[in-house]
Amino acid sequence: MPGAGWTELPLRTRHQPEPPSHERTDLSSGLLMLICGDVIRPGPPWVLTRTHRCAASVAAEARDPEGFARLAELAVSQTHSGKDAQIAATRIATVPACEGGLIRDITVGDCVEPFDTQRRVHVRGGQHKVDFYPRLRALGTFPEDVPATIRACEQALGRLSIEELVDRYPIRRRAIRDLLVEHLRERQPSLDFAILDAISRTLAGLFWARIEELSSGIDPLQLSPALARA
Repeated sequence: MPGAGWTELPLRTRHQPEPPSHERTDLSSGLLMLICGDVIRPGPPWVLTRTHRCAASVAAEARDPEGFARLAELAVSQTHSGKDAQIAATRIATVPACEGGLIRDITVGDCVEPFDTQRRVHVRGGQHKVDFYPRLRALGTFPEDVPATIRACEQALGRLSIEELVDRYPIRRRAIRDLLVEHLRERQPSLDFAILDAISRTLAGLFWARIEELSSGIDPLQLSPALARA
């Protein structure tokens, strides 16, 4: 019967002169294969905070050879640098990793979601973080009338309310959440949306959500000196 002897595998492994590797790189490569094979589908925050140098090449081979070949041809035709093209391809590979499908199945909404997630989880990369969108647009993946930039897409899809800005972060204390909402609403008339977004990210994400992560049972606004320094 296939698989009947699986219980003996650990015993056989113990007697091998060189047991199988459990190096971090080997484990991450195995995980990458499971993702590209649609065995598991991680969420955008997990994918965007963990990069693998072979993510694009494995996705090209295992998931969508035609789509990534067209992407490579575009990079050559537009004389993009190899590094920029690799970063964009890796970012594009994260979308089907989370949503399934092929490059041609990616929608504008699929791009806006990870773009917003990148800001919430503070992914570095500057312009490289959004360079994947114009490449997909140039491939003809989107309708012809879509905005030229992903930031314009956000504006077209509508801006988040004050409550939605704060609720992007897992704040468990309702009183603190309401306090942040009230504070931002008071400041809203004198700020543009970009600054309001940045302040909400700092207060709700970098400040209070981080505090609750360090001390889940904290009494609101009564921080010990040690916790304040952390």
